[in-house]
Amino acid sequence: MFKKIHSIVLLLIMAQLSFAQRNQGYKLTILDPDNKVDDRQKTEITQAFNLVYPEFARADGYRTKRDVTLEFADGLSESMTAQAGKIVVNKSWFLNNSSKFERELRVKFAKNWVSSDTIKKKGYQLVFISKDPNLDQKVKQNLIDTYFKVYPKLVKTYNKNSTKEVLFVVDTAYKAVAEASGGRILFSAGYMKAHPTDIDVVTHETMHIVQGYGYSA
Repeated sequence: MFKKIHSIVLLLIMAQLSFAQRNQGYKLTILDPDNKVDDRQKTEITQAFNLVYPEFARADGYRTKRDVTLEFADGLSESMTAQAGKIVVNKSWFLNNSSKFERELRVKFAKNWVSSDTIKKKGYQLVFISKDPNLDQKVKQNLIDTYFKVYPKLVKTYNKNSTKEVLFVVDTAYKAVAEASGGRILFSAGYMKAHPTDIDVVTHETMHIVQGYGYSA
């Protein structure tokens, strides 16, 4: 039976999928002109960033900005905002809730996606992220069903050491068809809309994962 986990905790699960990518060229610049945040807190912010941002970038796309600014602001109506390349933090909130920073950062980054699901079945896991508000739910379900039908067979036949945890991302900004890299498959929302019955793309790209292709796959 499929098991779905709420998107708020998705990035916690993503940590298992992206451990090898941490600290690979991501840089955080903290802007605190009033010096209200001490060095210890800035170190903790950087540590949280190094845990969270690579996970977000992996799901968001490997072209995600690697240089990120974090700015403290007065009067922000929420705890923080977070998007690729820029984080804005409510200074008053942070000074009173610094211990909650990492979790809140995960929550805010997850809001960049329309939806996210984690599905587990018979020892295999699929994290499905959609950035397309108009994604046909039948297309989504077909992609999920095809993964659980095809991928375990490919692993058993060709590479039993292949990962059992795969990430699907449907992205409106991606203009090719699909690509596999590092256990993630990026699908073009436009292509899936134009070719809603093309499930062979799942077979093709999951085979790349089984073959152990890297980021050029």
